[in-house]
Amino acid sequence: MPAVAPVILRVLRESARVRRDKRGRSPLPRDIADVDAATLSRLIEADVRAVEVEARNSGTTTRARLRVTSDDDRLPPTLFMKVAPTETKTRLFVNLMGLGRQEVSFYRDLQASVPVATPEVFAARYDPVLARFALVLEDLDARGCRFGDITKPCTPDQAAAVVSALARLHAAFWDSPRFDGDLGWVPSQHRDPNAALVARLVKRSVTQVERSHADRIPERVRAGGREVLARRPALDAALARRPLTLLHGDTHIGNMAFDGASPVFFDWQVVRRGPGLRDVAYFMVTSLPVDDRRRLEADLLRDYQRELKAGGVDLGFDDVWRRYRLHAVDPWIASVVTVAAGGLQAAHIADVGLERSVAAVQDLDTFAAVSEFLA
Repeated sequence: MPAVAPVILRVLRESARVRRDKRGRSPLPRDIADVDAATLSRLIEADVRAVEVEARNSGTTTRARLRVTSDDDRLPPTLFMKVAPTETKTRLFVNLMGLGRQEVSFYRDLQASVPVATPEVFAARYDPVLARFALVLEDLDARGCRFGDITKPCTPDQAAAVVSALARLHAAFWDSPRFDGDLGWVPSQHRDPNAALVARLVKRSVTQVERSHADRIPERVRAGGREVLARRPALDAALARRPLTLLHGDTHIGNMAFDGASPVFFDWQVVRRGPGLRDVAYFMVTSLPVDDRRRLEADLLRDYQRELKAGGVDLGFDDVWRRYRLHAVDPWIASVVTVAAGGLQAAHIADVGLERSVAAVQDLDTFAAVSEFLA
């Protein structure tokens, strides 16, 4: 009961907050449909004469392109806006995970110091009472960026550019003293207040997906996965040992666009501190078709190693490879949760992620790598 009680209390507290939000008052809009010229003017602190909502869609946020009429030369004709989702189940999940709060914090406290491309931010606001949030960002489509898609091929050049960018990000924050100062809010998996909740969610998801996708998950993966979940607290504690760095946390190719050959990273909802190879493994396993990942992974890891060294971090390739094998467990867990939850991604995208992660943990003998790491 002691381990369960805090989880239940958090769920009850956030459920009550979701209900209050439906009738509560806030300086932030509850839905994109509530955004008018006056609301947008207050958020971005500029004079907007008219606003039109275009191309709206929903997931862990409600988001839309805004066409803006303004006499302010600083404003482009279109902006991209994200607010909290209105669907009750999704909103509860977002609140419990702190996704909106973390992304707002990233744009307010971190964006200016990351050495990778991100969208320009015009407003980043969070309401701690109702857990509403509002982000007004650059419209990357208007810049001419091409967006990644997990169902389409990621070219070798794109993959190399992403891995090199991640190495620059990780080198810049490698064992940073800022994590004990102004970036103390950045969570780690070991110290995450949601750890008990996440553990229960993952366990339930694995059981559900083993039933619903039994033909896609070999017994070897089922048995290894159950063993890893049983040892997850020990694994998280071991991975929390320094050095840690800043992670994007959700590096599938759908969370990046390409400005020419350069990746632009967005959706920083799960920014965290942790081992850099986690970001790399997550990207390569989820974003590359299985055959391409098998063919390219060693060369991409050498690219990552070289770029880290250029940033002052010297890791041997054997260590890079060992940790890459180990961290393939993370996209496997994420893909299982995504399939089980429904609504976090379109079903066909979730299925592609599951297929790729199941292949990776077998190819890389990931569960054995976990056992070796914890031995």
